[in-house]
Amino acid sequence: MTPSLSDLLQQALSGDASVLDSLLAAPHAHLIEAARRVPRLHVGKHALLRILSDWKRGAVSVSQVQRWASFVKRGYGPQSAAEPVRPVDFVFDQASESLIVDVLGRLDELGDTIDGTISQEELNRMIERLEQ
Repeated sequence: MTPSLSDLLQQALSGDASVLDSLLAAPHAHLIEAARRVPRLHVGKHALLRILSDWKRGAVSVSQVQRWASFVKRGYGPQSAAEPVRPVDFVFDQASESLIVDVLGRLDELGDTIDGTISQEELNRMIERLEQ
């Protein structure tokens, strides 16, 4: 059985970057509708730990990590439409919101000319901070 768009969205919010291609292939209006069917659009430290751990062990690529972070940070994927896109509103863990925003911002920079790489040491520090 093919997972619904709502299921894919929940998987992405749990830190599963492997669903992004399927999720972002859907029209944004369908993504907004799927988000309405998800009881809680929550992103916690566990999602960031999952994506960082997957990246560290080579299960996801730098590109997948960056795309995931960009989607979670902005609430939408790359758009070709000329019209403005209303983002999906994700809720970050209040107790860890500042840390989550910092790590998402850093991951979103991956591939940029300036600050576009993360060393193994920096990756390990991010994981340690999230585990606290």
